[in-house]
Parts: sequence; structure tokens; C-alpha cells
Amino acid sequence: MKDFISFVTSFCVVSAVIGGLSIIFPSGKLSKSVRYIAVLSLICAFIGIFFVKFNIDVHPDLSRIEKSQNDTDIYLTKMIFENALKTNNITFSKIDFLTDKNENGSIIITKVFIYTSCSKEKIEEIIGNSSEYEVEVIDE
Repeated sequence: MKDFISFVTSFCVVSAVIGGLSIIFPSGKLSKSVRYIAVLSLICAFIGIFFVKFNIDVHPDLSRIEKSQNDTDIYLTKMIFENALKTNNITFSKIDFLTDKNENGSIIITKVFIYTSCSKEKIEEIIGNSSEYEVEVIDE
């Protein structure tokens, strides 16, 4: 809405200036030149407004895309762990992750928290305990 108001204001100002110039200069030798310059300035004003107000960003924010991809990866990992636990009839209330960034800037899972009354050995048997992440079982 702010852009539209700015556009309308610019249009009105340019129209008023053109009207004032046409009143100042009487018809005669200069009338065609003044009208030509006035119309040219009006066209330039419209083009300028479109370039400034409707600028399209052709360079997307890659950090936002990478963050979204990392969030998706963590969500999928959580779904895999939940499915594995449910398949093996393990009752749990929730699964949380502790994450960190590696040298490449990627987010990695360093610790998995599982809230359940089952033993840590049984949980590690189901989802594994790799060198990439540590499993911690929190008793409910």
C-alpha cells in the first residue's frame, strides 16, 4: 500500500509540474519542445518508479535456503527415529536433538535426547549409537 501511495504521489507531482510548464510557456515555437520534454520527464518518472519500487531480487538468500534444508534434514531424522521406536513398540514422549555446526557450516546432530522409560541399551540397539551423535535416554 505504501508503494501505491508513493506511486500516486509521484504521478500527481509530475502532472502538476507538466501542467504548470504548459501554462508558463504560451503556444508558439517552444510549445512542442516543452511538451516533448514534459512527456519525456513523465515517462522517465514512471520508469524510475518501476525500477525502484518493483525491484526483483535475482540473488536469493542462500543462508536461508541452507537453514531450511538443515531444518528439513533434522525433521526427517526425527521422523526416522520416531518410526523406528514405534515399530519396536517403544513408548516415548518426545525426541530432541542437540546440534552444532561443522567446518563446512552445515548443521550436524551431536546428541539425541529420547524421553522414555526404556533402557539406553535397547534404544541404542534400535537407532544406533554412531560416532556422529550420542544417545541420551531421559527417564520419565
